[in-house]
Amino acid sequence: MRTLRGLALTLGLAAVLSSPALAQRGGGFGGMAGGLWTNTGVQKELKLTPEQVEKVTAITTEMREKYGPQMRELFQQGEDGQAKIREISRTMTTEMNKALADVIKADQMKRYKEIELQQRGVNALLDEETGKALKVTEAQKTKLEEIQKNLTQSQRDLFQEAGQGGDRQALMAKMTTLRTQAMEQASALLSDDQKKTWKEMTGTPYEVKFEQRRPQQ
Repeated sequence: MRTLRGLALTLGLAAVLSSPALAQRGGGFGGMAGGLWTNTGVQKELKLTPEQVEKVTAITTEMREKYGPQMRELFQQGEDGQAKIREISRTMTTEMNKALADVIKADQMKRYKEIELQQRGVNALLDEETGKALKVTEAQKTKLEEIQKNLTQSQRDLFQEAGQGGDRQALMAKMTTLRTQAMEQASALLSDDQKKTWKEMTGTPYEVKFEQRRPQQ
């Protein structure tokens, strides 16, 4: 049950942080407080050395311990806590990126950002920087925001389902399906040139396999 409660919180917080208003250049909540950086598969894809893994783990752990409790508390406040979440997210992203700059090589960071864009999907398309690169029109932005809004609500529904108990792997599979469907809808809005640019920005497709975390004692 503790594992499911932890998953519920992760899904719920992800729903909040994936909203357009929280899109950050550095990936918002540090990739869920370093979730991508500490993923074994992603570490292998980035070819991180054992020393880099150790340092990255220390940095992400510090970020989670420093900001996690407050972020969780604010998430429980619903809409009332979102402004503060945005503020904390920006601060944490800046701190994390600064710390990682001394650890990660340029080519590793480039690949990480490609994977991060893939994971963020529709949310990434709403970033100001990405929007400029793709030359997203106001009409497209409006439609993308609607897609993201629907995705966020669906994620919140999963959060409620997880809170009531259920199979963790099944819930994660549903989350992946929702994100895939949303991205397919978003891609249909893009022109051929925009799709080409997006493909260049995201690089070779990579499937992140989320790992089972030990339940908290």
